Amino acid sequence: MLDFNHMKKLPALCFVISIIFSTALSAQGWYPYKDDPVLTDRQKAELDAAMPARASVAPAKKRRVLVFSRTSDFRHYQGIVVAKYVIEKTGAQTGAWETVVSDDLANFEPAALRRFDCVVMNNTTGRPFAEPQPELKKMPAEKQAEILARDARLRENLLAYVREGGAVFGIHAGGDTYRNRNAGEYFAGYVDMIGGNFVGHPWTARETSVVVVEDPVSPVTRGLWPAGEFTARNEMYMFGDAFDRNKLRVLMALDLARCAPRPNARADGDCALVWIKNYGKGRVAYSAFGHDIALYLMPEIQELHTRLLQFACGDLAADTTSIPKPKPPARPAFITDEKPFFPAPTEAQICALENCDYGPADKDAIDTLVFATYGHNGDAAFCAAMEDFLLRELESGRGTSRYRTLLAHLVEAVGVQKQAERLGALAKAEKDEAVRSHLAEAAAHWKRVPSGKDKDRAIPSAMPDNARELGNVIGWLAANVWAPLPGWLTFDALDDTMKPRLAYALAERNEDIGSVKKLAPKTPELALAIGYAVWKRGGAAGDLSRLLSFAPLLDKKQAAQMAVYLASSAVPGRADLYAAALGAGNPDEAALAGAALALMDLSDFSKKFLAGYDNAPADEKRAMLKVCESLADDTVFAELMRRLPGEKDAALRGAMQRALTRISQALFTAPMFNATTAAYEKSDAAIRAFCLRFAVLQGDADAVRFCQRAFDDGLRSDAIRTLGGWKNQTAFDALLAMAKASADGRDKMLAQVSLANVMSRAGVRADVLEYVLKNAVRPEEKDVALKAAADFPDKKIADWLAANGYDKQAETVRENLKKKKK
Repeated sequence: MLDFNHMKKLPALCFVISIIFSTALSAQGWYPYKDDPVLTDRQKAELDAAMPARASVAPAKKRRVLVFSRTSDFRHYQGIVVAKYVIEKTGAQTGAWETVVSDDLANFEPAALRRFDCVVMNNTTGRPFAEPQPELKKMPAEKQAEILARDARLRENLLAYVREGGAVFGIHAGGDTYRNRNAGEYFAGYVDMIGGNFVGHPWTARETSVVVVEDPVSPVTRGLWPAGEFTARNEMYMFGDAFDRNKLRVLMALDLARCAPRPNARADGDCALVWIKNYGKGRVAYSAFGHDIALYLMPEIQELHTRLLQFACGDLAADTTSIPKPKPPARPAFITDEKPFFPAPTEAQICALENCDYGPADKDAIDTLVFATYGHNGDAAFCAAMEDFLLRELESGRGTSRYRTLLAHLVEAVGVQKQAERLGALAKAEKDEAVRSHLAEAAAHWKRVPSGKDKDRAIPSAMPDNARELGNVIGWLAANVWAPLPGWLTFDALDDTMKPRLAYALAERNEDIGSVKKLAPKTPELALAIGYAVWKRGGAAGDLSRLLSFAPLLDKKQAAQMAVYLASSAVPGRADLYAAALGAGNPDEAALAGAALALMDLSDFSKKFLAGYDNAPADEKRAMLKVCESLADDTVFAELMRRLPGEKDAALRGAMQRALTRISQALFTAPMFNATTAAYEKSDAAIRAFCLRFAVLQGDADAVRFCQRAFDDGLRSDAIRTLGGWKNQTAFDALLAMAKASADGRDKMLAQVSLANVMSRAGVRADVLEYVLKNAVRPEEKDVALKAAADFPDKKIADWLAANGYDKQAETVRENLKKKKK
């Protein structure tokens, strides 16, 4: 049976099923908008630490940049505020540009645009010069027409500005602008200017993706990643049919061979992430990075964005001529990367979802069924039986619309086997568009893909002397499993260039791979072929140990691919085997084992894994902590937090703190908070201050009491600063008490700043507003408090303001309250 609960933690299968059902889910969850978050002092400090100290080149003249972040579709809250902060502060401290952060549409009139050297499309989505579709639909027809006309006019102004010598720098969803998510359409003018049409993000922050630098000699990328690549856990964009690398210069892209396999990935594997281009007389730069704060914490990413912006402004000269996509390492074309992480689904498991709806309750079960089906669509017997069952279910008319959509998607997943006419009739008669589109795509795919059998081909009676012909024969045999293998085709008869091909072929044909496992590879190509065969056909612990022993043959890219095979193996106890390799004294094998562990779901393994930590040497501890960074698991967090107070080695303490911080960025639970407060009791002042940082992630009354305890223990500034990151009003009483109790002027001012920050996020309370307006040391906090009063209008607040001489502000609050009621 499929384990639906266990599925939640599989990092290699985190592709969100909402992409599959985007039409149904797109209208839920993203609107109405919330307020943009406010960066905490800690976040600012981390961003500052990664910020370039100087410009990549001296600007030819004073530059002015407009950062525009208006959206009418999904809003990337954190990505937007981080980009605003980074661009503005980088420009100020390097002198590379002056920043205007504004969503004022008046800036897109022709005369106003000419005042800027570059417009940054900062995570803009939908029609950024219009209004969100749910809001637009509520308006009278004439008002809708007026707004859409405004949008079209300002959009054309932007395109004309770039054509005539201006510039655009698109960040992340700047490439997901002017796309109709429901219809799959896009406005060609903007897409042609920016360089591509966003179609999805199959890779997310819950798995590791490999990013390669395709143009390492460009001044935009030169020297940033000496290895020519890096790995990241972040939302990775993919672009559709309008992307044409002949019209731009790709600088960075995904290496799909080493990313989690996705059934909807581009067939040509061309997933560009960063590029530069010309548009008329102007310049365009685009970076798909910038979904949230994570990648901005890398100095290389901030430097990359600085260079892209300086290119767009015209200060950093860079060639925009198109370059071809680098060829991937040679391997037979018939090898696929799909990996069946789940057992084959059963008819009963599918039928159990007959009454499923569009809410979240059935999401995990649906996710698992889709991935399990894709994972087994190479099994002809499974596909034939499943096709017949799915078509019968669809013909019966049973189930909800969501269930029928799922059935149709599973038909697409198994591919058309023998019943194309039956499928075509169903597609033609279907009334539900979501169901019909999946059925039509399955039928269209069947027409495009010819049968793999070619019975007219004759197998030579002796091994061909020509290497190319021999390779073609082996490839053909791999694709046509019905054909018998000739007696002359043995490993002993082949040289080192052909042995990997035969190993791949035997695995693809589901032949016995005993002879493959016995090979002693001298080349990385053969080592990887053996790894593929062991993953594809299965093996034992001894086989995995042999794969680890091949580590010295592999370069960084090849080791990453071998790690996928090791992580995806079904051998029981493989995590123990890899953990043992971390401390076995062989650095190459330890690195490969660590890479495999980082790709695995280790939730059940974590306690056992860390049990040996205390007696391990320092090198092994560092390796174990590095693995822990990838484990989004509260048990791992609790085990590390328990050990933190007693860790005396400064380097290991720092590594442990990094691991704890990384885990908390993925999740934070009540047991994690309890572990944090327990560690606080046993720690010195430095570790106590570190523990205090996690209180804001809990954000409730218990966390406030934790901060109050720290304040009483002498961590006054740390406690005040932590409470300043709160997103609700539970922090008000504690901060008021701290402000009034602080004799130190700095702490008093810090408490006032924190009160103002919380008001800007969580709204205003009358006693807090009164205290800040009457006692704030700086006028800035008073301004923030008054703005918060206007942003969160309340009658009692308006009355208090009027009674205390703030008549103008009181009137603003009342006007906003009227608008809110409407």
